[in-house]
Amino acid sequence: MGKAGPDAAPWENEFPKDVWHARALGIATRSHVTVHFENITRPWLKKLAKRWARWRLTTGLTVESAVLGTKAVESFNAFLDSTRIPVNGTAHIDREVIEGFLAYLHTHSAGTVSHRMRIGQFNTPSCSPCAGTDGSPICPARPRSTPRTTPKRQPGNPGH
Repeated sequence: MGKAGPDAAPWENEFPKDVWHARALGIATRSHVTVHFENITRPWLKKLAKRWARWRLTTGLTVESAVLGTKAVESFNAFLDSTRIPVNGTAHIDREVIEGFLAYLHTHSAGTVSHRMRIGQFNTPSCSPCAGTDGSPICPARPRSTPRTTPKRQPGNPGH
């Protein structure tokens, strides 16, 4: 991307920032919606989170979907910080790391809507921590015979 300036395209101005303002990107919203990246402390992960959020927004998904996806990446970053696992890029993310992250989410938010949402966002095929630099998924595909990792939503239970 080129240098940002007053006449630059909105993405050139906003992409380098740690807080994106939907209106500055030319996205019409009812309220002042922002996407936050400041709590993603690993530069490689922040860059991927931004690319993923930009892709979501430029393909017509809502700003709220970008916010939810960024929260999932933020949770992954917090997991890596809490475990001190030496992950320095997507090449270091394997099934064991993903399973550790799912266990981390379970201990921090089991039974809540945010738990289900973060797993759902992280499970998105193009999710930045689960995608190679070429956008291809690096997480092993779940065979159809493998049970779900999240419980099915139960009627009458607001937490699921």
